[in-house]
Amino acid sequence: MQPLAIDIGNFVNREGPLFGRVGSQAEQALPGPASSLGDAVAVEGRLADLVSMDDGSGRFLIAWSPCRLREGQTLRPCTAEYLNQGLPEAPPAFGLWILDPAEGTQRPVVTPQANLWVTELAVATSRTLPTQAVANERDDALAEDNLARLDIRSVYDMDSRFVSFNNPRLPGISTLEQFRDPSLVAPEERQVRFLRITKGVLIPDEDVRDIAGAQFGRAANFGMREIVGYVPVEPDGSVRARVPADAPLGLQLVDATGKAVYSRHGAWINLRPGETLQCQGCHANNSPLPHGRTDGMAPSINAGAPLTGQPFPNTRTDVVGFADAGETMAQALTRLYPEREIPAIDMRGFDAWSDPAPAEDLLLAYADLQTLAPAPVPCQQQWQAECRTVIHYQDHIQPLWDLPRQADVGGSLQDVTCSSCHNRRDAMNALQVPPAQLELTGEASADQPLQPTSYRELLFNDNELVLEDGALVDRLEIVTDGEGNVVYQTDEDGELILDNMGNPVPVTETVPVSALIRAGQARNSDAFFDIFVQGGAHDDWLKVEELRLLAEWADLGAQLYNDPFRVPEN
Repeated sequence: MQPLAIDIGNFVNREGPLFGRVGSQAEQALPGPASSLGDAVAVEGRLADLVSMDDGSGRFLIAWSPCRLREGQTLRPCTAEYLNQGLPEAPPAFGLWILDPAEGTQRPVVTPQANLWVTELAVATSRTLPTQAVANERDDALAEDNLARLDIRSVYDMDSRFVSFNNPRLPGISTLEQFRDPSLVAPEERQVRFLRITKGVLIPDEDVRDIAGAQFGRAANFGMREIVGYVPVEPDGSVRARVPADAPLGLQLVDATGKAVYSRHGAWINLRPGETLQCQGCHANNSPLPHGRTDGMAPSINAGAPLTGQPFPNTRTDVVGFADAGETMAQALTRLYPEREIPAIDMRGFDAWSDPAPAEDLLLAYADLQTLAPAPVPCQQQWQAECRTVIHYQDHIQPLWDLPRQADVGGSLQDVTCSSCHNRRDAMNALQVPPAQLELTGEASADQPLQPTSYRELLFNDNELVLEDGALVDRLEIVTDGEGNVVYQTDEDGELILDNMGNPVPVTETVPVSALIRAGQARNSDAFFDIFVQGGAHDDWLKVEELRLLAEWADLGAQLYNDPFRVPEN
């Protein structure tokens, strides 16, 4: 392997220079010894380590061993004379050398010695600290509470492009300046309303808690996750939030119903106490542009407030009377009202901008659930750094199916309890095909005893059932070829298999039933959620707060448990 010099000052990757930087090439092969890891004789020697001298000379310090062959107890150089004899390579003898690519020279500093290898290098050089102020200064007040701050300039800045996440797009709105203007776009017209902050859960070693894959749920790769809280996204897409320090955090953009609008953040964020992380915006999947290199990103599309001492254009002045030039809406709002940086367990939306008539406050609260809430009451009332929403299927989702419900069906009040209706037994305890091929009972599944029947039915593909001769069996359909002809069973010789009447036996197959909920994707689970929207088959049978809880659970990964110590021990 040939050593490379990588220009990290001007490039973020091989093809992507940092914004405004000019560099010749991202990688440059260094002349001199290569690193050989194979079993073949390394004629050019073996390279163990290489570091820059970092003194402006372009030189490198290398740990290198010359090639040597062994003839009995005698060491021979790796010349053609001895290589042609097939002599084995002697063990390496690493010394310390200075490589000067410009001059093409390699000079010894510590010559190879018997029983001494120099293989790991470090260079200590004096440096002049930068004179400019450090942008990310420590906030001691936050640090005392073990908190950090997240400051996003605009979630609508997607790799320097304006993306509203509205589908379909609002007519006549093509720029962030138009989209943030409350006289042009009302709050309810914006798909993105909140930033959901999540946290990864540490899974203990198997000798502490042995958790089977099925006990994680449909998608074990999601692991276990908690919700730290919600912060509103301002009209310009800006967010400013206090978050727990020293914790693996994830981010999701969320609509007014609790569904994630965009795919989850693909990397964990971890902030030190008192640190402020300033983000430009969002990145498309597999984006080659800088992510986290604030010194090399293109300018934000959110220019902020146009003038100091003036309100944002067309906004109300009783909340934010004026802004400083360049401030985002979130920066201006939280400068005047610092408490608005604090996340909330409930989804609380307040319109600080529409003029003259602000929109009605948005609130989806766990207190309005009739089942067990997944967050403690004190945290619902006042968020603290240790507050978390922790959702377990058996504790918080299955009770939604078992909660007694009544609804007006055809002009009469009827029992519409989910698990009573979606059951293999009707009200008279007679066997039936579960309505909509969906069973929502909480007993262990016959397919996977570690998971409830309802969980399997919602998240896994299944076969359609029919009632035949007093038993529930898979429905079978006769298979036809591309031209509509029946396909018949044949034996290993290709001869037709006949039944007792001498007739050929058709090939049959089961009829699939698709899962209603996709783990990690509440927004792509319309087959389930559309049932409860206006005009749906079960319109208004679940409360908006219950649908919010279901959306959260699905977006987190639809886990069975989100605390390893809640998982039943085997």
